[in-house]
Amino acid sequence: MKFLWLIGIEGSGHHMIRDVLRDFLASREVIDKGDYYPLWLQRWDGEQVPLPRQAVRNVLEEILSEYQSSGCTHIYEDTSFPYGGTEEPFASCVSGKENRGVGRRPDIADLIHLVGDLMDLRILVMHRSPQATVNSALRRGFSDDPEFECRLAEGINDYVTGEIARLPRDCYRTCHFDDFIKSPLKHVRPLAEWWDIPPDLVREGLSRLKEPTAAHERPPERQAILEKYFTAERVAPWLAAYQQNPLVST
Repeated sequence: MKFLWLIGIEGSGHHMIRDVLRDFLASREVIDKGDYYPLWLQRWDGEQVPLPRQAVRNVLEEILSEYQSSGCTHIYEDTSFPYGGTEEPFASCVSGKENRGVGRRPDIADLIHLVGDLMDLRILVMHRSPQATVNSALRRGFSDDPEFECRLAEGINDYVTGEIARLPRDCYRTCHFDDFIKSPLKHVRPLAEWWDIPPDLVREGLSRLKEPTAAHERPPERQAILEKYFTAERVAPWLAAYQQNPLVST
């Protein structure tokens, strides 16, 4: 059974990929988000007493056994960083700064440690320019503070790139949002092969792609703040990490 995990900072393409895969996710053989949220939340939420690894494993094994008995071949999960609270675990949270800290994130390495021998884990790391992801968060009303969102994006990119640098190369691939938008057909077969999805389902889903908000449509005062914050020196380590192990080779 394959565990397909799409991760990345909010605004980097979660909704885009979900729209493309809509028909696949609706099939009987796919579990779209499973029954493990309470386990992960208690394992990773700093405000709760963490569950021991073996306790999590025991429950996970029961859940996965039930899925397999029902004929499930894939589990799909998309996780944006930061994640929300108990009302909306591991999803983007729109309730203000108090729930939007850089520490609000699933533990990528810990998940591999928990389920790596129980499932075939296939991670896709979506990434995008930090100016674009911050603008996305501000446009959607997650907060109204550009400088706060810049610091948040910096911390999350530091975390995600640090984690993937330690991952086994055979468990993840990376994909740039803009590359997918500009050349979607080029991504059909690599994505289908990586996630063991019928290529026709991926190809047909491309009709649901939408053009992102262009840079020239962003408020110029905000754009100036973002460009000043995200200097070439600041983003260089992230770019280097995200360019490793790409879904589509250049």
